[in-house]
Amino acid sequence: LEDIQLPVVISSKDILAIKSCLSLSWSTVRKLREWLKLFSISLQSERRMRRMAGKIVGEHLVAEMMPFYFSEDGHQFIEKAPFVYVHNIIKAATDHLEQHFSSPQGFTWHGGVIPSDELWLKLGGQHCCLWCLIKGTDMKIPPARRTPSTPRTLESIKADHHRFVEAGSVHIEVKNFNNCPREPFFDIPLENVCLPGLHLSLGIFDRLYKLLENSVQDLDLQLAHLQSPETAGESFIHFSQGLARLHNLQEEVETLEQKKQTFQELLAHLMLTVPDFENNPVVESIHRNAAE
Repeated sequence: LEDIQLPVVISSKDILAIKSCLSLSWSTVRKLREWLKLFSISLQSERRMRRMAGKIVGEHLVAEMMPFYFSEDGHQFIEKAPFVYVHNIIKAATDHLEQHFSSPQGFTWHGGVIPSDELWLKLGGQHCCLWCLIKGTDMKIPPARRTPSTPRTLESIKADHHRFVEAGSVHIEVKNFNNCPREPFFDIPLENVCLPGLHLSLGIFDRLYKLLENSVQDLDLQLAHLQSPETAGESFIHFSQGLARLHNLQEEVETLEQKKQTFQELLAHLMLTVPDFENNPVVESIHRNAAE
């Protein structure tokens, strides 16, 4: 490009796509602009990009500065950070569909995978399991010895949410109401909701791989105990002893991480509900316990 002296301008639409895919901040985009200038490549103005982003987002997103709990380099602290949420997800989804209806590209049915008379929406985020009420502890029990879990229905989710609201909507206690802090966004029967096949496959593979790895390590330890120090060698004995200590420490870390998560969830709830959050003595006590 430098040799032929041909100026290249990247459109706002393309830069916004790059910004979204790579999760770039506006400050990073500005640095990218300066770097691209070295190669005779320019970007359209940031004002134009922000105006286009505003048209895409519309009035659906609301941003506020709120206090959050952070952990960095072994230190815990509370700091204000941007908090963005969708004001009306149903209207946002409807507007998104209308934009696709009016666009030249329209919709895709992925070669017949999606029926031509259906529209599939993918919504991300943390939510409760839509299909049953099984607990994490019960999932560790082999299916043959496990008590069948209670299936969920759209009506049971609404009923659990109603009980949660009547109890005061205390977020830290949402697990006592089957993790239903909000009503369903869409009135869609659960049998029409697709399972996240890719995520399930990756999760199952990761779980099986860790089980295989732990089983092989346990087998190494058992073999080490069967051998005499002269046969196994002093270095291998030290390794097996260190591996056993590592397993114990990993279990302790997992227990502490669960306690830490509980404190963080409690702090997050108090941030949104307690006046003068930063100077509240109860909050300070919980924060000290979480740090410890």
